[in-house]
Amino acid sequence: MNYVAIVVAAIAAFLVGWLWYGPLFGKQWMSLMGITKKEMEKGKKEMQEQMPVMILVGFLATLAMAFVLAFFVSLAQSPNALWGMCAGAIAWFGFVMTVLLNSFLYEKRPISLWMLNAAHYLVALVLMGAIIGGWR
Repeated sequence: MNYVAIVVAAIAAFLVGWLWYGPLFGKQWMSLMGITKKEMEKGKKEMQEQMPVMILVGFLATLAMAFVLAFFVSLAQSPNALWGMCAGAIAWFGFVMTVLLNSFLYEKRPISLWMLNAAHYLVALVLMGAIIGGWR
């Protein structure tokens, strides 16, 4: 496995998350979660000390996901970006989408929130797979 590609893939997926829940769909996510701008700002102030740890743990979780995806991609005889993307989509379908769906069902959240969160992970895993599979 190419450890540099794994780290780069994790960084890319982490940036996708920042974009996804920030400038791209941050307002929709807040609305679906029932969070107001005031509550978000208050939460940021309250969690300011915890934020570096939360970001680090979040990145380590993304790095673990990239590592496991790299293992799946490495099982191919001659991995490439397309195979990596397929492996990412398959991993999303078999693991991430299903876990998120169960959470959605039991937490009684709006289906549009599930779709937003699930789509984020689909994009992240496909991107990670392309990087890991295509890196030579």
